[in-house]
Amino acid sequence: MKITWFLVALFWIASDFGYCHEFAPSLLKINELPQVTEERSRYSAVLKTPSRPDGLPMLTPEWPSSCETDRQTRVQAAEATTVSNFLLSCSFTNQSLSGETIGVKGLGDTQTSAVVIVNLRDSRRYQEVLSVGKSKFVVPHRMDVFSVLTAYSKLGITHILSGIDHLMFVFGLMLLIVGVKQLVFTITAFTIGHSITLAIITLGFIPESSGLIEFAIALSIFFLAIELSRDSEVGNLWRHPWLLAGGFGLLHGLGFAGALLEFGLPQESIFLSLVAFNIGIELGQLSFMALIFILWFMAKSASLDLIRYSRQVSIYLLGGLSVMWCIERGMHWLV
Repeated sequence: MKITWFLVALFWIASDFGYCHEFAPSLLKINELPQVTEERSRYSAVLKTPSRPDGLPMLTPEWPSSCETDRQTRVQAAEATTVSNFLLSCSFTNQSLSGETIGVKGLGDTQTSAVVIVNLRDSRRYQEVLSVGKSKFVVPHRMDVFSVLTAYSKLGITHILSGIDHLMFVFGLMLLIVGVKQLVFTITAFTIGHSITLAIITLGFIPESSGLIEFAIALSIFFLAIELSRDSEVGNLWRHPWLLAGGFGLLHGLGFAGALLEFGLPQESIFLSLVAFNIGIELGQLSFMALIFILWFMAKSASLDLIRYSRQVSIYLLGGLSVMWCIERGMHWLV
């Protein structure tokens, strides 16, 4: 009976993973426009957020009291994503958003998070991750080192924990590993791999192609599932899993870079924000691995059969999800 309920839980989690929305977390980006008059400032804003069943966005922005919405448009960008565009006219004492409060409504109802990015005309760039406990953001007058580290570390953690495909690859690597030494080498190789390509793409050395990259990431999970289904005595990858982790880590770093480019980097602290984002990814990855180990020890104490069956089911789930993602992303990329 315990085995049956555990397998049901695995299938339920997998089905929820399969229908994750395109933008996670939600994104609110605000850009300051050239002033038309000395009394009022103008801003363009875009909100990308999951949609409700009726097609309306789950989240709505909260503007400063001195701002008026001159124009608003809404577009259904994907099956479960709504993109709303705004044109704002604001009258501030200091003619700037600095010191003003921006918020996002609906975070408590959806239990989601939202990234707020503010780009000002004087090249200042501010960023904050809003959640249920913190739904408002006061735009600072300047962003210090601690603020950059905090903002981009939060962004890295949020991105990796909402990136189901990346987590599934890490989970597959854990199934491939036997022993603590292999675990250290494998995770280190994966970290080095994605750190290299993350830096290369975000610093502009080579262009990124998000559609092809997302398809290739799904394909890497399928390849890993195939390798897991083979006999552990066959192949060098079982004896040296860090070869697989390092090679596909380069690929997954391209995916991380695509997300970071979507959010952007502050020009005055590019290197610091890049390091902070990578630290956030590693912290999120380690927390996910800790959760898997806790579940594994719980299952092991319950039944050795549970460990054996759950491992087999996990391999099939990885293969099934990766095939679904390959088809979905391949069709999207071709279109």
